[in-house]
This record gives sequence, structure tokens and C-alpha cells, in this order.
Amino acid sequence: MVLLTLYCIFVKKFFFASILYGLSVHFKIYPIIYALPLLVFLDEEDYQGLRRKGKGKEHDKNSWRYWVGKISRFVTPARIEFALISGSVFFVLNGIMYLLYRQEFIDETYLYHVTRKDPRHNFSLWFYYIYLTFNISRGSLLGLVLFIPQISLVALLGVVFGKDILFACFIQTFAFVAYNKVCTSQYFMWYICLFPLIIHSTTIKFKYKGLLMLFAWISGQAIWLYQAYLLEFLGENTFLRIWMASIAFFVINIWILTEIVKNHNYEKCFELGKIRNVWGNSGDVKDDKQQR
Repeated sequence: MVLLTLYCIFVKKFFFASILYGLSVHFKIYPIIYALPLLVFLDEEDYQGLRRKGKGKEHDKNSWRYWVGKISRFVTPARIEFALISGSVFFVLNGIMYLLYRQEFIDETYLYHVTRKDPRHNFSLWFYYIYLTFNISRGSLLGLVLFIPQISLVALLGVVFGKDILFACFIQTFAFVAYNKVCTSQYFMWYICLFPLIIHSTTIKFKYKGLLMLFAWISGQAIWLYQAYLLEFLGENTFLRIWMASIAFFVINIWILTEIVKNHNYEKCFELGKIRNVWGNSGDVKDDKQQR
């Protein structure tokens, strides 16, 4: 549904994209992180090709007039329409589920993620802390505090790379999974399915850095899984070693995240209402621009 949403956005099937996005967030809450880059992406000039009529009077960046002007220019019909349609789909579906399951639906679908304390070992950097503080009341509060760096980084990446929407969604998801307080192998599929859409825009060569990054990512998991095997199958107390492996895997992920951002060729997906050659190589993009 996320891929279909992006496809519909690119072919300007705006209504269907809005519906699909509402469905995506309803079925799996994590795509809510794409709301910010999608709103940034739906620019009147770049996405719709509507040229701005002159430049407004320049104000000092510290003045309230400057920020009021920025906000007023951001609130456009397309962004309002997208928010209303996708939000309506989301809330209607949630309303239906609430009528069927009442408070159980709210608890298991949303409140569960806020107050979740999962003591089971997982790839997350925070699992050992949650394990040690599982029966301590302040554990839930500190668990919420851990959410702050995660959502702050994800929001920042969404704003910075919003016009390059494919990369924004990929890098947001990668950061979200790396910093999440619960992380299992299925979470990796969230960004792996987006990876083919951004691989053409990187300057990283598979030989040798790309291969090294892939080897480090797999090795980090292999080391962790070996310690988990000792715990699950042989009954050894390896919780501390699993946590150390989680730290190593987190460092590997942050290194990969940094390298991908540093070596990304940022380019707007739309310019004056025209789509760039999204899936071509850099030479194709340049040729396409020259033809236009």
C-alpha cells in the first residue's frame, strides 16, 4: 500500500493516493511518519507546476511576519485535500473497528505502542534497559523519553528530503527502525522494499564500500543471532552479550545511515510540475532535463 501510494502520487492520481495512504496508516501505524515528507512534497510550484506570482516582501527571519508568511504559503489546497481525504479514510476505518471491538481496539492498536514494555530480547538498543526495568513503574515514562530522539530524527529527515520523496521515505524508515525500542527482522522489510527506488541515486559503489556495508549489516545480525541461539536453545544467560551485540548492530546501522545520506544525489522528483526520470541513471536524468 505504501508503494502504491507513492506510485499514485507520481502519476498524479491524487485522490487514490490519499485513500491508499489512509489505508496504509490504518493497517500498519508506522507509515504515519511519511505524512511530513508527503506534505512537503505536494508543493504548488514543483509538484503542480503553478508558478508563484512574484516574491513577497522580504521580512527579517526573526519577525513574526516572516514565519506567518512561511506557514500561509505552506497551507495549500492540495495539502489540505490530501490531509482531509487520507485522514477521513483513517478515522472512518478506525470508527468501524471501534464499533466492533470497543476499548480493546484502542488498547491493542494504539495505546499498546505508547506503553509497550517488551522484555524479550530483540535487535533494539533499548531492549536490555526494558528487560532490567520491567517491574519498575518509571520504566514506562523513560520508555516514552526514548521515543524523542527517534521521532525528532525521523521528522528532520522528512523535512530535509521531502521533495525527493522516495529517498525521504526510505531514510525515514531506516532511521525509525534503527532507533525503535522494539526491532525484529520483519521490520527490515519496511525499508528493504523501498531500497530499489533509491539505489540509482547513490554514489556508493557496490565494490568495495557497498559490499562492506552489506557484510557489516549481515554480520551484525549473525553475531546477535548466535547469542540469541545460546539463550533460546542452550539455556545460557547471554542477555548482556545480546545487548552488546545490539549496540554493535546499532552502530553499524548508524554508520550505514550516515553513508547513505552523505553519498545521496539529492534531486527533486518533480520540477515545475514535470517528473524527473526517477528510475533512470544520472546520465538519463541529465539528458531528460536537457530535452525538456
